[in-house]
Amino acid sequence: MKTNEDELIITKSEKNRLIESWFFDLLQEEPFYGKILQYINKIEDPKIPTICIGLSREEMCYQIFYNFDFLASLTKKARIGILLHELFHAIFNHVPFRFFNGIPHHLQNIAMDLSINGLDGLKERISGMPHVCIPGEGDFKNMAPGLLFENYLNLLLEESRQNPDKFKGYKTPDSHDYAIGDGKDGDGNGFADLPDDVKEQIEQIAKQRLKDVVGDVYKKTKRIGADNRQF
Repeated sequence: MKTNEDELIITKSEKNRLIESWFFDLLQEEPFYGKILQYINKIEDPKIPTICIGLSREEMCYQIFYNFDFLASLTKKARIGILLHELFHAIFNHVPFRFFNGIPHHLQNIAMDLSINGLDGLKERISGMPHVCIPGEGDFKNMAPGLLFENYLNLLLEESRQNPDKFKGYKTPDSHDYAIGDGKDGDGNGFADLPDDVKEQIEQIAKQRLKDVVGDVYKKTKRIGADNRQF
């Protein structure tokens, strides 16, 4: 006869198996990126509604926070897509304390997503997800794919000047405004107590570590000609 404790253990075991299978799915379909993701800390946190990339102020590296129920609600294709999306936020060094002062954060969030979601192999996976921002589609039909974050931000600012209400309250699938420092407070203030030069140092160390990981994985997998992006 199973006790409540046995059922709890089984539930946790099944949950862990599912989580491992999700990351293995990415490894199978995209071995290069799946290998890189293995080097990034992945932390389940029910305080966030979806998923986000962050920085650890203690370990000075990138990490992914995710809501289990959110990932479980996605199809396999969309789940792989959103994991790739978060990985590219790290590769492109999209950290919230790099936001430009005086420009609404939600517009910068959208611009970051647009710079990622037009990439080959990603658009097809995440198209159809709620609130997804894809260049050339929906509210962004007049924006070409393949532009930089700064280019998209300028386009968004221009559209906002012409139509101030167009992007007000606009949500993105991932939780950009979640705590950027170990997820301790969930209000985006994980680095608020640090001087700018310390933030810069942590950012540069994390960036270099990820660059080293990308180079190491590339050498090991010998994935020649499979990806032309600059890391």
